[in-house]
This record gives sequence, structure tokens and C-alpha cells, in this order.
Amino acid sequence: MNKYDLVGLIPKDKGKGGGAWLGTFRLFSGLNKLLGKDKVKLYVAIKNLNKNFINTIYPFGISKFVYLKMALISKIINILILKNNSKSHFSFNLIPSLLDLKLYLASKKGRNLYIHWIGNNFASIWLIYVITLRKNLLIKFADYWWLTGGCHYPSNCNQFERNQCIDCPAVKKNFRWIPQILFKIKSHILNKKNVNIISPSKHLFNTSKKLTRNKKIFYIANGMEIGDYIQRDYNKLSIGVISQGFDDPRKNFRQVKNIINLLLKESELTINLCGNSTKMILPINYRKLKLNINNFGFLKEEMKIKEFYYKSNYILFLSKQDNSPNQIMEAMSNGSIIIAFDNYFTREHIINNHNGFLLSDSLSNYELFLKILEIIKNPHNKKISMNAYEYSKSQFSEEMMAYEYSKLLK
Repeated sequence: MNKYDLVGLIPKDKGKGGGAWLGTFRLFSGLNKLLGKDKVKLYVAIKNLNKNFINTIYPFGISKFVYLKMALISKIINILILKNNSKSHFSFNLIPSLLDLKLYLASKKGRNLYIHWIGNNFASIWLIYVITLRKNLLIKFADYWWLTGGCHYPSNCNQFERNQCIDCPAVKKNFRWIPQILFKIKSHILNKKNVNIISPSKHLFNTSKKLTRNKKIFYIANGMEIGDYIQRDYNKLSIGVISQGFDDPRKNFRQVKNIINLLLKESELTINLCGNSTKMILPINYRKLKLNINNFGFLKEEMKIKEFYYKSNYILFLSKQDNSPNQIMEAMSNGSIIIAFDNYFTREHIINNHNGFLLSDSLSNYELFLKILEIIKNPHNKKISMNAYEYSKSQFSEEMMAYEYSKLLK
């Protein structure tokens, strides 16, 4: 049997847990259309979608059991080694994973290999080192993990820039050799000639260029299927909030909840919620109180996702730290207008008062509330919605993303 042009390794094809898996599915879906049948294969531990280019690593649900077991082990280790046990997304990958052997065999089936979000001991650092000895490797940088000793998001810490994670402040002193070793191995991998580094974030792309000797670093925006523009009635006031992963401090859950409580006092405004954390921000007994809220719950199907955006003329996105969030891409491609904090990742795509709105994160909750009311009554919002959609077509198409990735294959 001929080898696949590209084999990908990632825990899930789609599901709860953020945009990494959704972005990977969209990439392989686009490459499957571009390159043709049996040219790409995505190997996952947890399969949600019935697609012929997706396979589980082990059959009969064994992959899911093994991955969840390794994720639990990783979580227990984090409790033992981290100073602040509430810190999210610190991946300890020094222990050989029970998935390693099958992942190695899967990697042999492709001329090129793609890896993304391999934390929680989905794959050990030792396996990654072995499969990068000769294979042409595409590493997706959607967060900082590859540049640090284990953190996916280092918050305000820039130890990885200054002293190479030798003295990691997130880890207890007796265990600081762990991020130091991880950092050294990852740095060695990244500087190999057969490694391609790809980031959907201009900020992270520029950071990677500064911190590695590897010259094969590429900026390729995330992509998705974009349909025709659907006209909206901007006389109807509706705002959507995607409460996905609100247990992560970066998502700014408390402030979002406070803003929603203020917005609920506006009788003409409908608030739409979706995601796996809607219960964290829904008022108690909101149905009995007959509040203007629609709870879409956790959305998997593309049609349901599009319906949510179509019914939300505006999307409130107050994340503090992120890289090329799918929320921005999806909202713009559906003509919803993003209202977000002005920071490095929102500024990459949103031009204030042209294709969205950027607000200062120094504003109080009440000041933000007043700004949001001012925005949703803007007489030019139909034009801003169209600008957002046109921008997305020029930047976020699945075809464009797949073509750019295909140029990196050997």
C-alpha cells in the first residue's frame, strides 16, 4: 500500500475542549478535498465524526480508555509538581505513553507527519524525538507549549525567553528539573532541518522566529468552509456568548458573567449562550424568571454552529490571552460582529469600527456595559457585518488553508 501524503496525530477529531481539535479536523477535511481520496489520514484516540480519513489508534474504544488514563496520570502528576494546582494546561510528557507504540506505527504510514495538541501524555516527548529523526514534520503552534518547559499559556511569565525554563516558577523547587529537560528536548526537536513550524497567530509566529534557529516557520491562518452571506435584521438586538472552557482563567469568566447580568436588564436585548460552560454564567431559575436568554448548549454540528451565529448579531469575546481563536474566525465568516478586548490576538484581524469593535480592558464592568449598548445601536452595523464577512473570505477559507499546508508536503 502506498503511504499517505500526510498523517496527523491528535487526541480528538472534534468535541469538547477548545478549538485545537476542530481546527485540525477542518485542515484534514480541506486537504482531503484538495489532494483526493486516501491521501491523508488523521489518527485520534477519541473519534466523534464518521469520516473516512479519520481512524482511531486502537479499535473497540481502547484508544479512548488509554488516552483518558494517560490524561488522568498527567493530572495527578501536575497536582504533585505544580505550586498552584489550579493552573491549567501544563503538560508533563516525560512518561512513555501507552499510546506511543501505536502512534509510532501510525506515523510510519505517512510521508509527512502533522502533530497538534499532544499534551496530557497523549504522546511522550521520547516518541516525538524518535519520529522526528527522519520524518518531514509539520508542528502546529497554536499555543506556547513547544517554546516552554510545559506551559501551554505562561500568563505573564517570560522565563522561557530569559533563562530557558531552568527555574520554572510554576513548578515546586524539587521538580524544576522536569521543565528544564522538556525545554531542552523540545528546543532540539524544533531546530531540526526536517521540522516545519506553522502558527495561525502572527504574534506566536513572530515569537517563534525570535526563539528558534529554524528558518522554516510559516504563518497560515486557520480556515473553514464559508457559505454565502445571509442578511440580518439589525433592528433586532441580539448578542452571543460562547462559554467554552470557562474553567480556564484566560477566558475571563467572572467579568463575562457580570456583564451578562447587566445586559439582562435590557428588555429589548436577546442573549444567546453556547458552549460547555453555560451553567457557569446562566442565572439560577432563568426559565422561571422568563429572562431573554436562549441556551444552545454544547454545539457539535456545523449547521447548529451557523444557526447560533446567525441568531447572534454580535459576539461578546472578552478573553484575556489567546492565539487566533476560532470564535473570531467563525463569527466573522458568518457575519456576526465581534466585540472584544483590544490586545495582540484580536488586533490581528479586527479593525475597530470597520469589521468589529475593540474595547479597552481597563474599563470597569459598568463602563463596558455602556460601551456595548452604544455599539449595538451603531447605525453602520450592517456595513460592519459585511466587512467582517468579506475579510473572512479573504483570510479564513478552508481551501486557502489546505493549499498553503500542501506546499509544505514532500
